[in-house]
Amino acid sequence: LGKKGPKKLESIVNEEFFKDPAMDPAFKEAWAKLLQASAPIVEEIKKLGKLASDDSLEGILKRCTIIHNHGHLGNEILAKGYEKMDGVRKSSVEVKGYDGHMIPCNIYVPDSKEPTEDLNTILYFHGGGMACFSHETGWVVGIGKAFARKNMRAICVGFRNSIEKPFPAGLNDCYAVTKWAAKEFKAPVIVFGESGGGNLAIATCLKAMKEGTYVEIISGCYSCCPMIEGKYPNKYPSSVKYSGYFINNKSLEEKARLYTRDKEEKGHNAILAWPSKASVEDLKGFPPTVIRLQELDPLRDEGIAFYHKLLQAKVNVRSLTIGGTMHAGDTFCALKEHFTGLIDDVVSFAKRRFSPSTL
Repeated sequence: LGKKGPKKLESIVNEEFFKDPAMDPAFKEAWAKLLQASAPIVEEIKKLGKLASDDSLEGILKRCTIIHNHGHLGNEILAKGYEKMDGVRKSSVEVKGYDGHMIPCNIYVPDSKEPTEDLNTILYFHGGGMACFSHETGWVVGIGKAFARKNMRAICVGFRNSIEKPFPAGLNDCYAVTKWAAKEFKAPVIVFGESGGGNLAIATCLKAMKEGTYVEIISGCYSCCPMIEGKYPNKYPSSVKYSGYFINNKSLEEKARLYTRDKEEKGHNAILAWPSKASVEDLKGFPPTVIRLQELDPLRDEGIAFYHKLLQAKVNVRSLTIGGTMHAGDTFCALKEHFTGLIDDVVSFAKRRFSPSTL
């Protein structure tokens, strides 16, 4: 990495982000505003004293909890307008998980429909490194509403973050809701997520394959910028080059450690925690999939490598990389052109999966 490499990797902000001509100016503007809006997070973390910067799991847990509790700060910048999305009906349910935990979910449908009507279903697992944010966070609500406006049933899943309970609790919640939804609405579903949620979408499919339930409950997987390697920085060039472009390796590594509490998972659990560890053989029979990536994202290359494994496993898979975008940049409804492109592509994929004759 050279003498300056580690220092660059540790920085929260990579100044090259704002200089890079490849980055869409809309993202530069949005991130500059978000950095300003995040001042309360920085101030609260400073109050932790030693725990504000140390490498202990206790410190990481406290810092991630503060970030989670301030998830609303980005709503006006990244999700502006989500609360005004009309033409949508919302209902809430709780689904019983495997350990008796009740999993909160929001269901969005067109306002001309009932939640139980015959609609295609998309399950949405939100991003946040499996650690932060919720099914009530602004951009998550915006995505749920956007799917409903496209005549889909969207279920935003309130799985347990790792700040509450580590792996496999969140994954088990996602799998439980997937099984419930397929039974409740009498048809397999699309699993969709970005970043940490992209990990959970893939891992839910792997768990369904292991349990022998995939064909019954999952029609397809749409994973955006998945966080699946579990080690940051790692062997991939984008991990180094784009650290500090919205997300950075220090934050990624902390969330990865928090997810498994520094435990090195073995056997199939290792694959469920970090799907990059799956072999080509493990992936044979994986559901039809889209891997959506961002050009200027530290997670880009691990997503490409996973796509190549799916190809080798002869999975029905497609990948696309969106130019000029930062990590998860097209999930924010305030950035309308990119956001609309994502929603349209997920809906198109879902319709093809639910009507295979159109493939």
